[in-house]
Amino acid sequence: MPGVLEGCSVFIRDVREASQTYSKGCFGYPMSGGFLELDLVEAAFLVQAERLEVVSGKRKVDFPKLFEYASAHTPGFVAKYQVYKDLRERGFIVKPESGGFDLRVYARGEQPSAASPAYLVCAVSERDAVDFGLSADEAEQTKDRGKELLYGVVDEEGDVTYYKMSETDPRGKVLGKPAPGVSGTIVGDRIFVFDTEQGAALYADSFYGKGMQGVLQLSLIEGCYLVKNGGLTVRDRKGEVLSADDIKSIGRKSQNEFGLRLRAYEDLRSRGLIVKTGFKYGTHFRVYEGSPDECHARYLVHAFQDSKVAMWPEISRTVRLSGGVRKEILFCRVGDVVATFSSNGSNLDRGYDVRPSPAASDGRCSEPRGPTSSSMPLRRSPRSPWIRTCPPARARGRGRQGGRPPPPARGPHPPAERSIMSRTFLR
Repeated sequence: MPGVLEGCSVFIRDVREASQTYSKGCFGYPMSGGFLELDLVEAAFLVQAERLEVVSGKRKVDFPKLFEYASAHTPGFVAKYQVYKDLRERGFIVKPESGGFDLRVYARGEQPSAASPAYLVCAVSERDAVDFGLSADEAEQTKDRGKELLYGVVDEEGDVTYYKMSETDPRGKVLGKPAPGVSGTIVGDRIFVFDTEQGAALYADSFYGKGMQGVLQLSLIEGCYLVKNGGLTVRDRKGEVLSADDIKSIGRKSQNEFGLRLRAYEDLRSRGLIVKTGFKYGTHFRVYEGSPDECHARYLVHAFQDSKVAMWPEISRTVRLSGGVRKEILFCRVGDVVATFSSNGSNLDRGYDVRPSPAASDGRCSEPRGPTSSSMPLRRSPRSPWIRTCPPARARGRGRQGGRPPPPARGPHPPAERSIMSRTFLR
């Protein structure tokens, strides 16, 4: 007996067929009397897989007609269906979700009747805008519910790329305020400490600035932060002492987003992190957990206003870049407060990082690349809004030269699995 299309649902009223449909994949919602109610996305998937026939009145509804009908009655149905289909073909139990999320995904081997979902999924198109404030709120909601937030982004070819976002609390090892008594001179948009001993002491204390043959050069952001915290006295060429507000005013006139970057810088420094320019990577900052002389930068940081709206290609480009240089990308959300959010790439049920890749048309799954490890606690921080995104795990295979595998990275790079708003691939 076929399913009957009624409104935004398909009903299977044959008890035997309803039982078989639910038992083989947990499709639909059991009803009293042994009937089964299917969401349109579930019904479309079953019809395309030739596991279900649907009628409306006395007319058969084939897949093209059902797909068009569902698209007309369900906002965002196309992206939702493609993400649903991709996850189902990877072997996950997926159920439609109400509210601000589209789907919920269960760990392998778990049944909806006996377990909670591991992920809440938002299905979006690559041409959709990203509201960072809304995304951060969604990450908070999923964390409060004990879930993780997963974005399924559908590109123009119908391939799906997954990004995870979650709350994070980055911490470093360099705490304490610099000793007072250091004097600097502002020249253009730089501050210079010409006294060699003072400059060396300031750098040795918390790695501020960069040495230049006995002269320490500081950025305006570093200078403003140091003046505000009593670690530096800055004079102009006339010898007049400048306050932190004076330096901030100069910075706003000469640099874009100076106030935004300054707030992010202050928050990062308060966490014991070493903050340097991220210009070479196309971001606001690169961030170290310890001495830059002893370790590589773990994070790339980009600050944005609470109301910032971006496009998914921008996110994809930034995350791809961070993965290429084996760093984690943090998006700092600056509003009335600064807050921290993160996303990492891991398998839904086993904590594996899997390489991001389009789903194979034959339904084959990507292979896990190894267990995810993270020493960073994911606890709420009311002080700084960070959206952290993680780069994809390194691709496995042959290198480009001589058929050899790529050489291992040098130095204490953080593993690619420990990234933040992350592009991830599911098994």
